[in-house]
Amino acid sequence: VHTWSVDANQFVADEDDVTYSCRVSEVVNAYGREGIDAIMNGAKQHFRESQQKKVSGSTVWWRTREATLFALASLSEQLVDLEVSGPSRVDVGKLVEQIVTEDIGIGVHEYPFLYARIFTSVAKFSPLIGHGVLEHILYAAIKAIGMDVPPPVKVGACRALSQLLPEANKELIRSQMMGLFSSLTDLLNQASDETLHLVLETLQAVIKAGSETSTSVEPIISPIILNVWALHISDPFISIDALEVLEAIKNSPGCIHPLTSRVLPYIGPILNKPQQQPDGLVAGSLDLVTMLLKASYIWQDGFFYFPFAIDFPSFLNLCGIINLYHNSIHNLLTTLCDSILQNAPIDVVKAVHDVCFDAVIWIVLQSDDHSEMQNATECLAAFVSGGREEVLTWSGDSRFTMRSLLDAASRLLDPKLESSGSLFVGSYILQLILNLPSQMSLHIRDLVAALVRRMQSVQIVGLKSSLLLIFARLVHMSSPNVEQFIDLLTSIPAEGYDNSFSYVMSEWTKQQSKHPSCTCFLLARYPNVFQVVI
Repeated sequence: VHTWSVDANQFVADEDDVTYSCRVSEVVNAYGREGIDAIMNGAKQHFRESQQKKVSGSTVWWRTREATLFALASLSEQLVDLEVSGPSRVDVGKLVEQIVTEDIGIGVHEYPFLYARIFTSVAKFSPLIGHGVLEHILYAAIKAIGMDVPPPVKVGACRALSQLLPEANKELIRSQMMGLFSSLTDLLNQASDETLHLVLETLQAVIKAGSETSTSVEPIISPIILNVWALHISDPFISIDALEVLEAIKNSPGCIHPLTSRVLPYIGPILNKPQQQPDGLVAGSLDLVTMLLKASYIWQDGFFYFPFAIDFPSFLNLCGIINLYHNSIHNLLTTLCDSILQNAPIDVVKAVHDVCFDAVIWIVLQSDDHSEMQNATECLAAFVSGGREEVLTWSGDSRFTMRSLLDAASRLLDPKLESSGSLFVGSYILQLILNLPSQMSLHIRDLVAALVRRMQSVQIVGLKSSLLLIFARLVHMSSPNVEQFIDLLTSIPAEGYDNSFSYVMSEWTKQQSKHPSCTCFLLARYPNVFQVVI
């Protein structure tokens, strides 16, 4: 207990590793609703016992209460789902509120573990707790982050903020945001590997909640996060957390340009001398560049928010091919927005191009590292999507640039290349034919032949599916003369089949049961395609 009281990193590490001789979750799995009722009855009984111990003057009364909250929190998903789905006798929200209301006034230094558990419990049960209690806990968490309190309390406060800030009333907390940024920056400098994830997650939530103030703090926070990202590039979890914080900064109004100017001088030398870099740094740098190139949009309160205008007619056109097989409307809308908004403002795309484009092409053509090839492919797709035909002119020689893009596609479609290295070639080819249609039309026959050869050599089902969808897009592009495209397919040989058309349709029917979106996508624009007789 003493170690946890002074060392937040050890507290988080031990809590994450904690095991039980008999887990409460196992009781629920074994006995279902009866198990839940038994656990809730036990929790209420232990709460009453802790009240009696407190009244009698016991110095350890808080331990029973803290353990009760810990046990309930381990079942939070099941309990919340049970209450949200309809009326029940569980009343876990009422019990947690009762405990919180009674204990929130206790001394934070005297009972740090109970205080920390209150923060995390309210965060986990927030859908069941009244707005008044949530606002009170939110203010207490903001205050605790900036105070000299025991480390476990700050850990609990971070967890509460991460969960509560996205749904909080931004007007009520606006005046607290600058102080919160400052406190979290101090915590970031003190964090070790164990607590770094938690602090970064909290910082990301704060940036999204306080986007109006992010412009003021970007010059302070961005260099620190970039340093964290670079120091932990070999740790995929922390480096991704840091990248998501940078993305949250980029998505904040007025931040993308200063952030880009800050990133490019650091990233450029890495990508231009990839063979001299430590493991993981090149692949991570490519991820960072791709993040800058992609569009910014935020899902919040049931709406998408965009920092710049979108091509609304294109959006409506795309809505005409909505895949009805999607189960989640949020996932569907995200997919649609990704299809429309794959790029940052054009001046940002050009600035990144001038520093990184040639290096990215070189990595695709020369690297044997699959992570580097995958990330470079995604980066090229973002360049083409963001720059469109303008990307061909920025280097001064449009033919050479187009040749470079085709050379990259050729290597990625090489049937001798391991499938992992080509994993994202489908999205890259799709961006080429969508954004450079006139240039790509000159190479359709070669492209189709290369796609078929690559499909016949791949070992990854997802890669084959992504290549198959390119044929659906090519059908769309050839409408209303789809027969001509089918004639083209029949004129191209495919090993083991009469022709490429036979092979593609064979693969299509195999994939249909797994990916009905393929046929839905194709039929949206050309409903009679399967009636064509060859």
